[in-house]
Order: sequence, then C-alpha cells, then structure tokens
Amino acid sequence: MSVKKLYKLKLSATCYKVLFSSLIIAIIVIPLYFFWFPYPLNKSLNINKMVVNIFFVNIALVGLLTFIFFNPERKDNKVNMLIISFFQVVALFVGLYYLVQVRPAWLVHHQDRIYLVQPSSTIYPENVGIYQKVIDQFFGRVQLKTVKFSDNSFKYQDQLNQSVSGVGIEYQPLEYRSYDKSFALKYAQPISNLLKYNKKNKVSEKVEEYSRQAKLWLPLRSSANGQDMVVLLDDKGSMVAIVTLNPW
Repeated sequence: MSVKKLYKLKLSATCYKVLFSSLIIAIIVIPLYFFWFPYPLNKSLNINKMVVNIFFVNIALVGLLTFIFFNPERKDNKVNMLIISFFQVVALFVGLYYLVQVRPAWLVHHQDRIYLVQPSSTIYPENVGIYQKVIDQFFGRVQLKTVKFSDNSFKYQDQLNQSVSGVGIEYQPLEYRSYDKSFALKYAQPISNLLKYNKKNKVSEKVEEYSRQAKLWLPLRSSANGQDMVVLLDDKGSMVAIVTLNPW
C-alpha cells in the first residue's frame, strides 16, 4: 500500500472516529451538563470553559491516537482500535467524575448568606461509607438546605472554630437540614440594599421579572474562583430566583 493511500485511510478513519465519538459524548455529556449545572449556577462556577475543554481533550486524544495507530494492513489493527476505544471510555469517565466533583450539589443557607457547595469541598466523618457519599454527590438536582450552629455551648464553640478555619458546617452534609424559611427571613435584606453594590438600572433589569414575588435577598457565596451572586426571596422566605447581581 502506498503512503498516500495509507494517509487517506488514516484520515478517513480518524474523521469517522472523531464524528462518532463527538456524537456519543454529546449524547452523554450535554443532558448531564444541563441537569447538573442549571443557569446561572454554571456561570457562578465559571464551569463552561472547563466542560468544553473536557470535550475537546477527549476528542483530540481519540483523533490523534487513531491517526497514529490505524493501519488496515496490520494484523493487530482491530486490537489497537479497541485499546483506543478503551482509553476513550476511561477519559470520558474521568471527565464525568470531575464534573460530578465540581457540580453545584447544594445551596446551603447559613446565617447571613447562602453557600454554593460542591462535592469536592464537602467534609464527611471517617465512619461515613462510600455509598452515602456517592448518593449525595452523583444523584439529584441542586438541593436547598439550612445549617445552624448547635445550642450546646461546647459543640457551638467547636463549630465556630471550624468555620473560622474554613471547614464550617456549611460544608458538612450530615449537618444539613430542610430549608428553614423563617430562619432565612431573620437574615434577609430588602431589595433596596442591592443598590449599594449595583447600578440602579441593572437591579431593575434583573429584579423586574420577579418583582411580584421577590421582596428580599441573601448573598450567594460561590466557589473560590467563582462569581458570587444574589438569591431573591419572597416575603415568606421561599427562594424565587438566583440573579447575576453583586451581593457585596
């Protein structure tokens, strides 16, 4: 076989592999992306570029390996293609696992703010089994929860020390309780306070759609590299929406 013909066959096989792989990955990743990263939380976490990079790295890996190792005249050609497919599947699962770790799993209200908590930042006691962690991290949409400091003075001091050191109860899923509307109302701020941190026309634009319901708000604390936002509440403490306004 001539070099030119082999080159054409390699190019053809690579294009086919890339197109097929792109379709499979899109079918798997896109639904999971919209399920795990609803707007505007995807923007809050600055996750979009990361998802695109995972997609293209997987495709580029498959395309490059196919072009290098595809050769129909070699007896082990099918085996090579199967090995490449295996590495592709492994790379895809690694990418999905990473997405699971950085997805917004919980919105946790703690006193004067709501924390956007990712599985990668959670803290579990050593005696918690892997099953509980998997259930918490992989399944379900974003959950709205509440955490409160203990009434016990000794436990309260311990929790306070943990918060100061950056491992507070807002990152401990076993401390989460059902969202407490009345507790949120104690710390919620009037909409007018948003004018301290945002231009009036931007506040009007973002809040207008929810003006009939939104009466109060709480800051949304994102990840270290993320964008903090604002959680709008009604007069009963229920969450109305998350909007891209500055909370401080």
